[in-house]
Amino acid sequence: MSARRAADLGTVIERTLAGVWRARRAVLVWCGILILLSLASMIAGRPIMTDQIARMRDPLHPFAVGVWLPFVAIMLLMTALMLVLAIGAMRAVLDPAAGRAAYLRCGADELRVTGVMLLVAVGGYVGMLLLVVGAVLIGVLVGDAAGGGWAIGAVAAVLAVGLSLYVLVRLSLAVPLTLQRGAITLRPAWRLSKGRFWYLVGGYLLTALMTMVVMAPVFAMQMGEISASFAAGADPEADARAMVAMLDSQLARPLPWTLAIIVVTGIANGLALAIQSGMAAQLLLAIEAAAVEEADETAP
Repeated sequence: MSARRAADLGTVIERTLAGVWRARRAVLVWCGILILLSLASMIAGRPIMTDQIARMRDPLHPFAVGVWLPFVAIMLLMTALMLVLAIGAMRAVLDPAAGRAAYLRCGADELRVTGVMLLVAVGGYVGMLLLVVGAVLIGVLVGDAAGGGWAIGAVAAVLAVGLSLYVLVRLSLAVPLTLQRGAITLRPAWRLSKGRFWYLVGGYLLTALMTMVVMAPVFAMQMGEISASFAAGADPEADARAMVAMLDSQLARPLPWTLAIIVVTGIANGLALAIQSGMAAQLLLAIEAAAVEEADETAP
């Protein structure tokens, strides 16, 4: 199959879904891990919901620090395991032969990729914030002298957000590329994504769409509780009553229904993770193949 065909987004989606099926045993392991984490968070979260209900009904009710500590610990563990699972899902595409332990590792690769994720995400957010603030200030100062300061500031802020998103998209290839090459690869990712911004945006939008489809059963099972939390509108007291009612309904769920939600949520999250990470890795492979073809075409 030609590299041009490999760089087609339709083929990237086909290969992503085929990769999920090919690694189905590993995906089942990931889903099982996420089900257990969801169960643990549910058990740790019930005392927190009870505490929230008590404080919403009585503002003088003391804040129970003790009930939050297990939940926070589980959330930190869940975050760490989600990173390991996401990296494992990328490894399943980039190195299919490394299938032992469901592609999961805890080593230097995980540290490097996590560092790149934090650098791109946190650095991008901070950079966006600084650019927006600077753009607004410059726009207002320039505009005050020429008139229409806030309008100019707003336009400058939009441009700053657009620039930040452009940089984030261009650097997004650094995450799978760092795993593939075993080294931090910000500059190579920037070079590799040159001229492929909209291609990546299209790929990420399709990934988001596939994720929504996979997560639809979870939303459907909890639609009543979710809609109830937004039913109050802008009235703070009605908001609080709606939140208490939603938490009460969650605590009053029959155990079989609660377990069904946990299982469906774990399976959906596992499939979503496999699709998201697999799509990121397949986009990298497609762009690399296209780059090789372009280099061959321009070679003397």
